[in-house]
Amino acid sequence: MSKNDPPIFDSSDSVEYADGPSPINNPDSLPAGATVLEEAIEENQFQNGACSVHCPGCAEHLETYSEGLPEVFTHFAAQCEECEASIRRWSAVLVPGKSIPPFSHNELQEIVQSYWEEQFRQGVETDGLPHTREFGDECERLADKWGWDWEVSCPLCSRSLTELGSNHLGYHHWSYEPDVGTSLCRPCHDYIHGTKGGGSRTAANDQDWRAKEIGLRDFRDLAVIRLAIRHRHAHDDGRADDAAYLKQRYNIPISQERIQTLITETRNRNRVNDALMQHGGSPIIDSNRARATR
Repeated sequence: MSKNDPPIFDSSDSVEYADGPSPINNPDSLPAGATVLEEAIEENQFQNGACSVHCPGCAEHLETYSEGLPEVFTHFAAQCEECEASIRRWSAVLVPGKSIPPFSHNELQEIVQSYWEEQFRQGVETDGLPHTREFGDECERLADKWGWDWEVSCPLCSRSLTELGSNHLGYHHWSYEPDVGTSLCRPCHDYIHGTKGGGSRTAANDQDWRAKEIGLRDFRDLAVIRLAIRHRHAHDDGRADDAAYLKQRYNIPISQERIQTLITETRNRNRVNDALMQHGGSPIIDSNRARATR
C-alpha cells in the first residue's frame, strides 16, 4: 500500500454483536409451534397459555405449565421414565397445549439437533465461561442413548470429533471482554489465528500486531478473512462471500459491511495476501462430511 492509498478502514468503525434471527436453518424445514425449552426461556416465549415439555428421544410428557412459562424461570431438570434419560433445558422440547405433541420422533429429534448445532456455532458460554467441552459431552451422551446418528462436529470444517481424533471442540474468541466466540476444532482454530496454539491470548496478541502492521484494525480482520477462505475450502455452498451468512453462522461481532469489504476487497491487497500466505494455506480437509454445510 503506497502513502497515497486511502486507509483500509477508519479506526472509528464500531463493533457490533451478532443478533436477530439466524439464517442458518431454513425455518420451513423445522416443525412449526415447537422449540427447545432453553430457547423459549431466553426469548420469553410461551408465557401465555398452556404448554408442555416432552422428551425428544421418545416424546414422553415431562412437564406441563398450565398458565405458560413463568416470567422468571429458574430451574428445570427432568428424568424421562420411558427412556431413562436425564434431560435439561437445552434438550427438552416445548410445545403448545397439554396433550401429546403432534410431531414425529424424527421431527422432535431435528428440533433438538438443530438447536445443539446452533449453540456450537454461536459459542457455548455462560457469562464469559466457555462450556464447549461439557455441552458436547452431554449432547453426545444423549444422542448415544437415543440411538441418534449424530456427533459433535466442527461448525467450520464439519468434521466430527471421531474424524478429528479429538474429544472436544475448542472455543475461538472474537472478543474477550465481553466474551464473544464460536466453537472450532484445533486445525481450524490454528488456521484462523495463523499459528499453532491459536486459542491463547498470546496468539491473538501476535496476530493483532501483524494486522496493525499491514494497515488493518486488529486480529479480527485477519481472522475473518481466513475464516471465509476456510469456509470456501470446506463447504461447496457458495456462501463464502456472503457476509450476512458468515456473521450469523460464526457469531462474528463486527458489522456486516466491514465483513463484506474484508472478504471481497481487502484480502486481495498485496500486503494482506502476503500475511495470509506467511503461515500457509487452509489445511487439508479429509472428510466427505465436510462437503455439505450442516
